[in-house]
Amino acid sequence: MARILIITESRSALRTFRASLPGHEIQTATDRTAASAAGAGHRPDLIIVDLPVGARLDHDPHRPPVIPRASDAPIVVTSPVRDHRDIATILDAGADDHITTPFDASEFAARIRAQLRRARPHRTRPTTATRPDRPGIVRTAAFTVDLARQQVIRAGRPVPLTPTEWRILAALARTPRTLITPAQLVAEVRGPGHPTSTAYLRVYLHQLRAKLEPDAARPRHLITEPGLGYRLDP
Repeated sequence: MARILIITESRSALRTFRASLPGHEIQTATDRTAASAAGAGHRPDLIIVDLPVGARLDHDPHRPPVIPRASDAPIVVTSPVRDHRDIATILDAGADDHITTPFDASEFAARIRAQLRRARPHRTRPTTATRPDRPGIVRTAAFTVDLARQQVIRAGRPVPLTPTEWRILAALARTPRTLITPAQLVAEVRGPGHPTSTAYLRVYLHQLRAKLEPDAARPRHLITEPGLGYRLDP
């Protein structure tokens, strides 16, 4: 059972979410202020943000962000948008996945389970008794990837990454200098059988470069080979 925080102003949407997620502890919030308080007080394992039609993602300095970032829990956004550019904007704002409404209940539940499954090792600190499946350290001139500790260090300090950003970076770091196709990278990050979306990958690589590269516009380590795939060059 997981603790899931649902942020929605729609009672009908809340009923749908509850019906699709039996067995989980559901917390609810109807606005962003309440969501920030709930997330800080109860540490949810996953956050669902239901964006209404016409929701704007620009930031109002007097209100908490539409997509909360205080928690390291994965964030799944549901909204009626279908345009890939709008979905890319939502992901760029901090979401780990987007599900277009209305959705199939079984697919929705499966994608929530996948996010919870992948977030578990990211949110659990390894102990000295833990033997990680893929130990190793990859050093570049700008940053260091510690696969065993699931941590990235730049300029002597840890760099906060979202769960999806970490999974993409870890997939590239496990085989440095090796080209990984978009289909392979999506399968590694989202699981086999998930539709390949190069738009999603471009957004996340852009975010990783902004956090890790000395010059995000001229990346030296997180390399895109147009039409072929991605690689990490130490």
